[in-house]
Amino acid sequence: MLSSFRRCIPLAAIFLVAASVSARAVDEIQVYNAEIAKVGQWTFQLHLNYAFAGRKEPDFPGGLIPNHALNGTGEWAYGITDWWEMGFYTPFAVDENLTPYSNAVKIRQLFVVPNAGKREFFYGMNFELSYAMPQFSDTKWNMEVRADHRLAQRRLRVHRQSNSRLRIWAI
Repeated sequence: MLSSFRRCIPLAAIFLVAASVSARAVDEIQVYNAEIAKVGQWTFQLHLNYAFAGRKEPDFPGGLIPNHALNGTGEWAYGITDWWEMGFYTPFAVDENLTPYSNAVKIRQLFVVPNAGKREFFYGMNFELSYAMPQFSDTKWNMEVRADHRLAQRRLRVHRQSNSRLRIWAI
């Protein structure tokens, strides 16, 4: 019984942090397990996030209002080597009035340590170039560079992206 209680502590901490942080629906949140597509293999993932209680004002004039917005991304990826994956995203959003928006396209290059999905600790670099629609960014062209790493111990996973908060979740 005490063991079950201890397993719930990380999950409770996650919900506490999530409840205390204002939702931000500017872009989708993606959770990775460090695995990349096998060499010569295409993969597809769909990432969806909904802001139950987000900000009621946009980040910039004409921007998407995060409150009650659904953000999503179709992610296509192709394995080049066991440490390099090429991909492109098709991001979109639906606002609280059910108006759909396309955020054009993002192209990305992901480099990770070989066999990252089988390691307790992994690291990698992600490079993204995007052409953004006016509801998503006040600039048309954007570039993002992220250093990704993860430390997995037992049933708790810690993931840190250089441009975001520390995320901890139970698996």
